[in-house]
Amino acid sequence: MRRKIFKNARIVDVIQKKIYKGWFSVVEGNFEFVEKGDYKDELDGEVMDLKGLYAIPGFIDSHMHIESSLVTPKVFSQAVIPHGTVAVLQDPHEMANVFGKKGVEFMIENALGQPLEIYTAIPSCVPTTRKHLETSNAEITPDDVRELSEKEGVIALGEVMDYNGVLEGDERLLKILSIARERNLSIEGHCPTLRG
Repeated sequence: MRRKIFKNARIVDVIQKKIYKGWFSVVEGNFEFVEKGDYKDELDGEVMDLKGLYAIPGFIDSHMHIESSLVTPKVFSQAVIPHGTVAVLQDPHEMANVFGKKGVEFMIENALGQPLEIYTAIPSCVPTTRKHLETSNAEITPDDVRELSEKEGVIALGEVMDYNGVLEGDERLLKILSIARERNLSIEGHCPTLRG
């Protein structure tokens, strides 16, 4: 077991909204202890003196469109890691509108192996709404959702924007939702208080 101990830190407690002097230990990438006060040399491991540097939890962005920043996941990762973002859930909806399943696959593949943890939500509504209301270059089908759900890092079905389609029983959309439930994906939506 490889342990690293970080002493003399200013630990930012975002729940209590306080900063306190303390120390913490990490074993194989996981926090073991986060403690107030001085470190007393009670654990075996490599000790690093932070000399009053702040230790703060990383930011997790739970919904975003990386392609809207006009860069790839790899470049995006390099830009946000230095500012404290450690994980994101990307919804490559715009890529899907233009390139369909291949665009989503590109975003998934480019996200792998980055220092930023990039998870993916499969775009659910491509086109965004009914075909007579919007012209899209591509479409995400139920079969696409089934195939994409097998990819590494896919954990959700992205924004179900066509809530009218849900209410009116749109067959394609209901099939996509059914596949997402079968695959145990989280489902993101636009009507959080809708009941019935």
